[in-house]
Amino acid sequence: MNSTDLRVASPPSRPLLVWDGDCRFCGLWVRRWNAMTGEAVDYEPYQEVGNRFPEIQATDYAKEIHLILPDGRVFRAAAAVFQTLALGTGHGGWQWLYQKLPGFAPITEFFYRRVASNRSTLSLLTKIFWGDPSVRSTFCFSGMLFLRLLGLVFLVAFISFWGQSAGLVGDHGIIPEKLYFDSIKAMPGLSGFEQFMRAPSLLWLSPDSAGLNAIMGTGVACSLLMMMGLLPGWALLGCVITYGSLRGGVPIFLDFQWDILLVETGFVALLMVPWGWWQRPWSPRDPPKIGRWSLWWLLFKLMFLSGLVKLLWNGNGPGPANPNWFRQIISKITDVPIGNNTWLDGTALQFHYFTQPIPAATSWWFNNRPAWFQSTSLWTCMAIELIVPFLFFAPRRLRHIAALLQIFLQVMIMLSGNFGFFNLLTIVLCLLLLDDSFWPKRVQRLLQPRTNKKPVRASIPANALFSRTGTILRATLAGFVLVMGLVLIWETWEDRTRDKPLEPHQPNFLESAANNMQKLGLVDSYGLFRVMTTERPEIILEGSDDGQKWREYEFVWKPGDPMREPSFTTPHMPRLDWQMWFAALEIYESRGTSIPQWLELFADQLKAGNPNVLALLDNNPFPKGPPKQVRLRLYLYKFATPEEHEKTGAWWTRTLIAG
Repeated sequence: MNSTDLRVASPPSRPLLVWDGDCRFCGLWVRRWNAMTGEAVDYEPYQEVGNRFPEIQATDYAKEIHLILPDGRVFRAAAAVFQTLALGTGHGGWQWLYQKLPGFAPITEFFYRRVASNRSTLSLLTKIFWGDPSVRSTFCFSGMLFLRLLGLVFLVAFISFWGQSAGLVGDHGIIPEKLYFDSIKAMPGLSGFEQFMRAPSLLWLSPDSAGLNAIMGTGVACSLLMMMGLLPGWALLGCVITYGSLRGGVPIFLDFQWDILLVETGFVALLMVPWGWWQRPWSPRDPPKIGRWSLWWLLFKLMFLSGLVKLLWNGNGPGPANPNWFRQIISKITDVPIGNNTWLDGTALQFHYFTQPIPAATSWWFNNRPAWFQSTSLWTCMAIELIVPFLFFAPRRLRHIAALLQIFLQVMIMLSGNFGFFNLLTIVLCLLLLDDSFWPKRVQRLLQPRTNKKPVRASIPANALFSRTGTILRATLAGFVLVMGLVLIWETWEDRTRDKPLEPHQPNFLESAANNMQKLGLVDSYGLFRVMTTERPEIILEGSDDGQKWREYEFVWKPGDPMREPSFTTPHMPRLDWQMWFAALEIYESRGTSIPQWLELFADQLKAGNPNVLALLDNNPFPKGPPKQVRLRLYLYKFATPEEHEKTGAWWTRTLIAG
């Protein structure tokens, strides 16, 4: 470490940091360092030190801090900061960089001088952005609340799917698990490992209703244990394995981004979960920083990529004839041609509310707001997704603001539509951005143990699993999560719409690793609502006994009867209703040349009168026996205008286009 040639003849018995007692900014940060270093370093203002060290002038003290060591050495300015942090906190990385990295020392000293010459302004900014920096950010309550609510989200996901599994993929469902796994085994040339990677799941052990029920029952039990704080580490691991097995082993119906997000959140949360017998509700346990930062990174990736893909998408249709300056700047930065992009045109939300997979009654209200409301909402959403995530890693109060803005966005999405447990899961992730100082004083008092000890930092138990090797393993895993996120962000950028597509290339090691992790459902390049559909095709299934009189099958949640009011499903995720939305788009965009195979199987089950499948619907128009014929009709749906709704009571208008 570089120090000056200055030495004192009568050094202190312990390291002593001398600072300007008249500087409010210095006082704020000295209190923080004192809380961090404890008894390892003493602190005194130079006004009290006086002439104790005649080798140092009072004018020198006023310009920069001085750290005086017991061996007489004196460090000043930025060097003193890094040496102080290394002595008491174990943050020796900054000290090492100062000493070893070329250019680091002069750069940090330059910034130190700029800070020192603007201390009054920075004192005000510190109060605004940090509050009191001497109060360290701990996450005892947020960490405990996060893990219990994550258990709740897992519980909701398991129970929601369990109620539908018999009709979807049970032994007598639309796509029975056994038939699905048999089809993978029948694929020529696949090794056992390649077969497993096609469906990474414990269901290979029992691909039937019994296996499904065993996995979901285990998942529910693990979720309840997490919510109670019992065996939290093992319970979370059980949730990740069981839900990951469902996601990897169930075709079609569990292949959504929120399913992958739930597994990835649980996987990353293993870095911060306690592995004891019981996590008490008010236990002053500060979760490991490496786990907390990894989950912040996951939330950043989710939100930033959701905004980025909206900028990088270019539809097939023509763009505006006279693009505004914003479109031109975005096109120049991203190299994406100015094409059809309703997000950048500011019109996407004029279509979103009625084209989303399962609208709610409130969606009708939002859909009928004026254009200025839709445009303002859109740009607010884009700012929260693209700009606000960078504040996740900012000082405390900016981080709190970022969390509240993200929660606001998720609440508005919940109020305007149905997206299962996705919004709840995202809100749970946002809670980790709020440290203990955010919560009411009543909560903060409950966090303080009666012995008046400080909240303990998460420690590594002295056993084989969490030995020093375990610490290295967790650090390695966190680094891997970070690198995989960077790779996926880069791939998203590289896959943007351009005039000239990229030439095919052999994926490198990191790209191959990211692809394999995606197959396992442990990471994903999230990009929600990248393409905004502007029309709503809707499938209506009808049955008949004579080919003349046809009766409609009514679903529980998706649009059907125009007179029926849309309803909320959140946090339940109706898988069949949701998948019907994708099937309608596929048929509509292919002009009827492409019909999903699972939809044909579904129609066959209706013709067979399968009770497990019929239980997924709102009604059975053929209670005495199945119909002889089932047909598909395709309509275009739009929300009724307020005038139409007032006059007829209809929520939808529809136009037949095929069938």
